[in-house]
Amino acid sequence: MNPEPKFEHSALEQDIERLAGDIKDRKISGVVEQKRAIKESLGQVIKPAPISSHPANHTQSNVLPSYLQDAPDAIKLNVEKLLDLAWHKGVLAAANQAKKGGPLILDAFHDAVTDKLYEELKKRGHLG
Repeated sequence: MNPEPKFEHSALEQDIERLAGDIKDRKISGVVEQKRAIKESLGQVIKPAPISSHPANHTQSNVLPSYLQDAPDAIKLNVEKLLDLAWHKGVLAAANQAKKGGPLILDAFHDAVTDKLYEELKKRGHLG
């Protein structure tokens, strides 16, 4: 059983506070709008390459985007490692590593970290 990651690292804490402030300042409500705002804000740091060959939906039970379901295990593992890096070193450090993995890795990381940070912001009461 994998315990939920604890968000106790200063770089990630700063990312979370910045995202929460951005959403609060923009007075954004609604799950779809909040996720879109998080993704846009993260996009300023991550700057993913556009990939038009995958759908934008994600599975609720998995941290990875659904379009990676049939991807090789190495790609899935790479994205999971990037998420772990984001929890320990912050989104910027993980984004810099993701850029080295190419457009698919970068886009998948962007989608996955958006979902994870949305859940954390919601859990902390930053989102309505």
